[in-house]
Amino acid sequence: MPGDANIYALLARQPQKSILKDLKDIRKLQADDKHLQRLQASEHNSVTLNDNGLIIRETARGPRCYLPQILLKPLVSENTSCTATDKLPEQQQSQETEDGATGPLDPIMTRSKTKNKNKKTADNSDRQEETHQFSPSYAAATTNPDAVYERFTRRCEQHVRQIGEELTRAVNESIQRLEKLHLGEISQQRNEQAGGNATSTPNNNAPCARDDSMASQATQSRPPPPVINPVQQPFVHYPPVQPNRPYGLQPTKLAIPTFSGAEYEKPVKFLRDFMDYYNAVGLTEYHFYHVVKQALQGQAAEWWEHVNERITSIPDFQRRFKERFWSRMIQARKREKLETGYYYADKNQSRSEYVIAIYNQIKALDTPPSEIDMIEKFSRHFDTQTQNAIVSQRIHRVDELIGTVIYNNSIISKQHARAARESTADARLYGSVHESREQLTCNIRTCDNILKFV
Repeated sequence: MPGDANIYALLARQPQKSILKDLKDIRKLQADDKHLQRLQASEHNSVTLNDNGLIIRETARGPRCYLPQILLKPLVSENTSCTATDKLPEQQQSQETEDGATGPLDPIMTRSKTKNKNKKTADNSDRQEETHQFSPSYAAATTNPDAVYERFTRRCEQHVRQIGEELTRAVNESIQRLEKLHLGEISQQRNEQAGGNATSTPNNNAPCARDDSMASQATQSRPPPPVINPVQQPFVHYPPVQPNRPYGLQPTKLAIPTFSGAEYEKPVKFLRDFMDYYNAVGLTEYHFYHVVKQALQGQAAEWWEHVNERITSIPDFQRRFKERFWSRMIQARKREKLETGYYYADKNQSRSEYVIAIYNQIKALDTPPSEIDMIEKFSRHFDTQTQNAIVSQRIHRVDELIGTVIYNNSIISKQHARAARESTADARLYGSVHESREQLTCNIRTCDNILKFV
């Protein structure tokens, strides 16, 4: 060809080792150009060449992509699968032959006597070209997505394997370091026990736990210490530890709750208050029995003197106390008071105080009734006016009942005060009339006496 002289002149300047390879690439490019011209001249096919150097061919099934022949050999050498290297169908290749020739188009190659020598030289140059960053094989591999994916996968696997090895190495080093520290602490404890005084100052000759090498050497060279049997000491009751209080706060004296067993007292409330006092002061079980003597009075003190020798614990005391002062019979009496009781105004107790006192006792029962039942039974304790007010308002809670009772109590108090004022006024009027009558009678008698003398 006319341009071969210039090409050969340029190739003459390059090293002789790569001349054959460059010549081979040039021949392949020429063959690709001829092949592209033949495809473009065909009536049944539409062929174009894109910017990346790929041959785009329009077929009945759609566009297909083909690589030039110069890029086929490097991709095959890299063991990559690419659909773009598929050969044309046999029927289409038979139509694309030139001058009656049959078979696929091959690049134009020149034969020489040094066939094997040229082949070895070409193979060596192919290897060098694959390692070069700007070689045709590298450009083809970058345009092939399968090759890029495989190369990316290999790099990821290598990176993950490297990270795993580093983590394993770091974990093993940490385990060894912890084992050395543990051995150093064990050896130090053994030295302190062998000295006979666990609270004494640590031995200066003992290995430091932070020095890993010295601790390991000391544990290997030192013989095991002798076993010392611990001396058993008698059990001593220590006083309770006082809690730490903020600066400026001083403990206050708490009054001991008392219980005498009277009818108006509440045994369940006494137990709750006494246990709160026990926990707040921080008493021991030994002091508990001494404090109970001061808390119980009257018939409750007599009961304690009778059963104190048989009580062995605080829960036992609570159980026996409830059996005596909060038995089923006592609870039945409290329930009967709710059902049949009546409020008397002459006892210097308001209606609200009366309801609250009975409600607290009923609430402490083992099986207390519902609030609606208690409201219904409470309404029977008052006069007709209060009962009508409770029923008309449809009260469902004891708190609402207490509010209603307080309101009615104020109204009734006002009515009583007005009645008292009216009665006082009537009494004063009656007194004045009586005095006037007596004065008139006296005057009449005086007049009669005067008439007699006249």
